[in-house]
Amino acid sequence: MFSFPELIDRSREIARSARVAPNEAASLAIDELAEQSGLALEESELHQTLITELAGLGVLQPLMDNPEIEEIWINQPGQVH
Repeated sequence: MFSFPELIDRSREIARSARVAPNEAASLAIDELAEQSGLALEESELHQTLITELAGLGVLQPLMDNPEIEEIWINQPGQVH
């Protein structure tokens, strides 16, 4: 079994060591995971989630993408309004 944080870390490692874009690093990390685990993965959804984490704003990205949200207040880690 894999954990998503480990997949993110592996994607970052690939991006740094191979000097590739986050998009390619995410694809390579997902391919490695599929080969090692033998799991049936929903690769497109997993890839998009990885790209959001690697190249986007992580948990803030859905808020940034929402046209109905005008302001985002961040008071401290874990406290977003």
